[in-house]
Amino acid sequence: MSDITPIAVPLHTATLMLGMKDDEFTRRLIRSGKLRSRKERGGRVRLISVQSIHEYMGDHPEN
Repeated sequence: MSDITPIAVPLHTATLMLGMKDDEFTRRLIRSGKLRSRKERGGRVRLISVQSIHEYMGDHPEN
């Protein structure tokens, strides 16, 4: 197992982290500015900031 903590995760992983099943919920949060995301360079994969997920959930991730 890796000790590396990701700073961004794919859309479906972010949806699961939020406790949801429907990726459209996560897309709405991105469009409304409640989650930060970016497209992977040259790709179609959207990566969502793990920090923004914690902020949305009211968590305080360890530094």
